[in-house]
Amino acid sequence: MAGRLNKQIADDLGISIKTVEAHRANIMEKLNANTVADLLKIALGQTAVKA
Repeated sequence: MAGRLNKQIADDLGISIKTVEAHRANIMEKLNANTVADLLKIALGQTAVKA
């Protein structure tokens, strides 16, 4: 939600960028979101629209 880059997150957590990318991909899959816009709708409590 903060819009941080993978590199920034990786540096803060002391993990690789690839690990951050994998975690983000897992979140997208678990929440059944196809786009970042879908994730924002889910986070804001709105129903995600599927195309």
